[in-house]
Amino acid sequence: MKKTLNISREILAVLLTSVILLFSFLAFRTNIFNQTNGRTFLVQPISAIIVPHHDLASSLRARTLLDASAKVNPKTVVIVSPNHFDAGGYNIETTDRTWRLTNAYFMPDTTKIQALNLPLVDMAFDREHGIFNLLDPVKTVFPDTKIIPIMIKQNTPAAQIDDLEKSLELVCGGGCLLISSIDFSHYQPASIASVHDLLSIKTLSNLNENLAWQTEVDSNPTLYLTIKWAKAKNTNDFHLSANTNSGIISHSPDAESTSYVSGWFESGLVNPTKTETFVAGFNLNNLSDKRLANGLDQKIDLNNNHEMGLICYNKPEYCGLNRLFWGPNFYHPILNGLVVEGEIQTDQYKLVLAPTDPQTNLILTGQKKLDEINQIRHNLGLNPTTIVDEYDTIYLNK
Repeated sequence: MKKTLNISREILAVLLTSVILLFSFLAFRTNIFNQTNGRTFLVQPISAIIVPHHDLASSLRARTLLDASAKVNPKTVVIVSPNHFDAGGYNIETTDRTWRLTNAYFMPDTTKIQALNLPLVDMAFDREHGIFNLLDPVKTVFPDTKIIPIMIKQNTPAAQIDDLEKSLELVCGGGCLLISSIDFSHYQPASIASVHDLLSIKTLSNLNENLAWQTEVDSNPTLYLTIKWAKAKNTNDFHLSANTNSGIISHSPDAESTSYVSGWFESGLVNPTKTETFVAGFNLNNLSDKRLANGLDQKIDLNNNHEMGLICYNKPEYCGLNRLFWGPNFYHPILNGLVVEGEIQTDQYKLVLAPTDPQTNLILTGQKKLDEINQIRHNLGLNPTTIVDEYDTIYLNK
């Protein structure tokens, strides 16, 4: 009997040692512990997910969330959205409502919401698709989690986002997953949107929060917050899940499109990209003083996204034109009537042509656009092209 007891103790000791070693290995592999301001938190290997709220990309959104859910199981999700309709009287707002979904209720994390001390403006969330388009898919993959919904207005200054990130860190510790509801390029033909997305992907891969304010997205503050949060959690590896746009999906290369960049930040090292993009257009004088269209009676700072947003609001006919210049790394003036955007690749240039109407300065489409592009191709000694995907794209060797 005594011998049996000793054997049982030895087996128990071996099992206990194995469990300790396994736990230590998992903690090392998944960054399960994190030091912040001298405190140790239990954290997840994925700190933030970026998904689109545009429902044309619903399958892409669902797939990204499902893939990420294999690595993370949060107690609370913080869904951050642009405030599309400038609802409510505050730059940053939340609500403690209970959300009724198709087959469930999404309960608020009222304790954390109260601790954040943000303005509670429940009615402001009534029409915000940046929040409610994500509720069912998020609840599907994280059925036991609670929610903190946050809306941010586009003109919210960086200092307020910094304060929000610190507050979330204090309130959440390691128990929250940030889900950023962001659509990327807007109003551009598919090929132009793809160029603009390159800068956004570079911003995410390099964790460059300053560059976040120069990207062509529907919420620069949310992108900035996401990068700050990922850095604070030491989740420096951005995993790109998908990148496409509505023009590609619908096979409409000339149509105004919305683009989608989805992915997540996970434990690991920064995986930087050196992609360089550019735009060359008309009436571009210098970085701080650019007249975007002859039809406008004012000058716009391309780096002031709030000013550009106001132009879109007050003069919708110029919205796509303004955002055409908003996104690439650098600018260069050329002759009137043509905008060229592109990517500087290793041994060649990828040029995307956007001819504009000399009277209205609006981007040409259809046959008029094709005629202008084929004239440019003729001048370069290239064969004419027909309307197919990326028919406005030319590759030139360096």
